[in-house]
Amino acid sequence: MPSRHIPVMSQEVIENIGEIPGRNFADLTFGDGGHTDMILELMAHSIVGVDRDEETLKEYLRSGKFREDPRLQLIHAPFSEFATQDSTERFDGILLDLGVSTRQLLSPDRGFSFSGENALDMRMDRSANSPTALEALKKASINDIVEQLEFADVKKPHKVAREIKDRLQAGRLNTTADLAEIGGGGSRARHPSTQLFMGIRLLVNQEFSEISLAVPALIDKLTPNGRLLVITFHSSEDRLIKRILASLSGKCVCDSPVCQCPKIERARPLFDKPLTPSRAEQRSNPRSRSAKLRGVMRVD
Repeated sequence: MPSRHIPVMSQEVIENIGEIPGRNFADLTFGDGGHTDMILELMAHSIVGVDRDEETLKEYLRSGKFREDPRLQLIHAPFSEFATQDSTERFDGILLDLGVSTRQLLSPDRGFSFSGENALDMRMDRSANSPTALEALKKASINDIVEQLEFADVKKPHKVAREIKDRLQAGRLNTTADLAEIGGGGSRARHPSTQLFMGIRLLVNQEFSEISLAVPALIDKLTPNGRLLVITFHSSEDRLIKRILASLSGKCVCDSPVCQCPKIERARPLFDKPLTPSRAEQRSNPRSRSAKLRGVMRVD
């Protein structure tokens, strides 16, 4: 059985998500329910838990701490679908904890890890009729692959993308071990395939498109003075979130010489710089080391 996911920066989330007793919340990357459990323990009125991984939700319904609590509603959906649906429901706090979970990483058949020789899957939702990593790579153009590898900070993305296509054509790219052989470089502190696997995961799950569509819409899901918190684990994720939240704060984020940004303040930053895990948390949970927490409050 995979190890349970440890909720990252849980204390910082609790301190910044706003007043909890009697309020309504949404955890849009529910996972194993760690953040949700803490919010329910602090007497929230209700919380909606959303996750695109149906297997994760089923596991919580089997053994989760608050699985029978009427305050908890679980929804199987991508968070962009939840964010853009036509609904009058509003929340006092919304949380997004981006990236892949420990359970997904340590489940060999999911194909997220470069350890071992497993099927190239990487789908966050295996219940959907969506292509696996192997199918997505066969279908994608070199430019499509390069774009996602650039998001993941893979070194020499064009060279890596061409090698992927060459190996596919030769029938030598079928498993996670085959993909790990390609490497991709990156930080010396990480396995050389870390960024490569992230880039392919982004391609399969269209995670940046999800973020770009969902986060601006989530402001309208908040009550006045409601708070949106986002945890990222990679520099490219953080840059995207920083840009979106800056735009929502009425700042210019365009690259053109003449600004075309609306400059309408819909949200206000909760802190000047992103929060990071304490040294104690980084020691006890090494996966938290790259985490950053950004937050905004809705203004009208």
